[in-house]
Amino acid sequence: MEKEDIIKAVIKIFESKGLKFSVLDIATYLKTSKRTIYKFFENKESLLISAVDYVFDDIEKQHYEILKTDRDILSKL
Repeated sequence: MEKEDIIKAVIKIFESKGLKFSVLDIATYLKTSKRTIYKFFENKESLLISAVDYVFDDIEKQHYEILKTDRDILSKL
């Protein structure tokens, strides 16, 4: 289990439950224990912050990939 796996699970569960998810929800989804989640993250807040950072980093990567293509400006938009 890696930190990224947990973050992806948080994003997936957040899509269906919103902020009402629990660390137990994440652990159940990943078929692991809450203790494993807490090895990587201090609390639910740190899980959410990491998930938001992950999403924004992904958006930034996609943005960069689009900009470096040789497509015209209209298709880049």
